[in-house]
Amino acid sequence: MHAYALLAEAKEQGSHLTAEDMFRGMLEIGSRISLSTVYRMLSDFEIAGLIERQRFLKGGVRFELASGDSHSHLIDEHTGDIVEFRAEDFGLQLGKIAAHYGCEVEKFTLSIYITRTR
Repeated sequence: MHAYALLAEAKEQGSHLTAEDMFRGMLEIGSRISLSTVYRMLSDFEIAGLIERQRFLKGGVRFELASGDSHSHLIDEHTGDIVEFRAEDFGLQLGKIAAHYGCEVEKFTLSIYITRTR
């Protein structure tokens, strides 16, 4: 029961959540769950391919629902805000580089650390 509720909470809250974010969300909906159970279920979800774990330099570990597509992140150095974007042109270039070395790109993720100028 907790597993379904945790997946629903992850979907409702959006991307790039910490385990603590999801734990607080579960408590807010009245779930009686421990933080260690949230971590354990997130590990199980990751193994099952339902979520992906992202490791950011300053933001620590964040989780997002598995989408199966390649995407990139802009991470604000000051606020920790994360903006997700698709970089198809970059993906094409990566494909050419990989082909040069006799490989294929299966998936990529790029994290760019930024400072907002406006």
